[in-house]
Amino acid sequence: MRLLAAELALALFMTAFASSARGGGHTGSGRGAAAPGGKGANGGLGCPSGARSHSSGSSIKELDAYRRDAFQRRNPCPSTGKTYGQCPGYVARDVAPENRGGAWTMRWMTMEESEKSPAGYY
Repeated sequence: MRLLAAELALALFMTAFASSARGGGHTGSGRGAAAPGGKGANGGLGCPSGARSHSSGSSIKELDAYRRDAFQRRNPCPSTGKTYGQCPGYVARDVAPENRGGAWTMRWMTMEESEKSPAGYY
């Protein structure tokens, strides 16, 4: 009885290994049938290679919002002292490094400073 169970387990293991070695382990992982444009499943829209389309840019906006929130948690608003919410009269801005290769930083700027800031600022 144990020998039969061991043989069955070995057979199942070998078939699973053989199908994944042939590339058949993932169904639907290919590019799909060529569309009329001949560029893969999406018909040539989006990414030139026909694979996935690139980001729409919304992830950059989400990253900027995340960075600003993290900055405000570490550096409270100068006018209210809060680590959350709006900061009247101030704006959190990226500041260019003074030396080449330096890190970009964020700091609180008044609205006037922000409007006067040179092109070196973000």
